[in-house]
Amino acid sequence: MPTEKQSITINKEIRTAILRLHQLDEDECAELLASLQDISLSDDCSILEIIGLNAATGSVWQTLQMGELKTLLALAIGDKHATLQGCDWVHHFSQMEESRRRVYRCVDSLINMHKTEMFHHSLELMYGTETLYLAMDLLKRKQRFFGLDKSNSDT
Repeated sequence: MPTEKQSITINKEIRTAILRLHQLDEDECAELLASLQDISLSDDCSILEIIGLNAATGSVWQTLQMGELKTLLALAIGDKHATLQGCDWVHHFSQMEESRRRVYRCVDSLINMHKTEMFHHSLELMYGTETLYLAMDLLKRKQRFFGLDKSNSDT
């Protein structure tokens, strides 16, 4: 749990940005990522607990951890190093839904694989067509914050 001082910082500086996640431009995403990294909270901290957000039952928001949010922000700004760090965290964090973990494993594979078009069919067999194309869209920044629909959060 964050200290009282961290909670104040989180509430003032970060809470609004997280609630506006889908509206953030690339620079704002980079600022939010840097702020989250500076706070030094554990990556397994629940975003709901940190910012006091209520979420619809069964939504991704309910299980969103700091490490996954950082990974999604890294993907949104095209920071491959931070994305790989996040994918590594996801690999070791066992409380995430398997379908989401698979997307991050696929993202990791795509980043680390050269000439992915040569292995497209193998990747498709390994991860599934939907997962592969979602991972590709995340890396190309055609899609951001998958599963974190605005309608899932209830402020």
